[in-house]
Amino acid sequence: MHPDLLNILQSQDQPIDNEQLVAYLTGQLSAAESRAIEEKLAAGGMDAEAIEGLLMVADKQKLPAYQHELQQFIRQRTQPARRRRLRPLQMGWGWLALATGLLIALAILVWYVVHFMQQKG
Repeated sequence: MHPDLLNILQSQDQPIDNEQLVAYLTGQLSAAESRAIEEKLAAGGMDAEAIEGLLMVADKQKLPAYQHELQQFIRQRTQPARRRRLRPLQMGWGWLALATGLLIALAILVWYVVHFMQQKG
């Protein structure tokens, strides 16, 4: 799995960690710290639309929980699918008896055809 998928609020070319970003989004930073974060966001590679979407979240205290849920969702979607165990084919005794009878009948038919061809030739 690609490591970037696990840190959905953090980019490789962005010098802001998740805690700083969540503190900015929840309004826990001073005006100077917020301005510094905004400058880093403007200079960094984080998409402005993503930040705008995060700012529109009504209950900003739940952002860390949303981040955790998104990371869990991405992990589930990116892990290889588990193979299902196949159950052995369950056939009743009737089918087994029918198949055995058909094999015996086929063997007898082949024997008669071979025997008839030998007598004719």
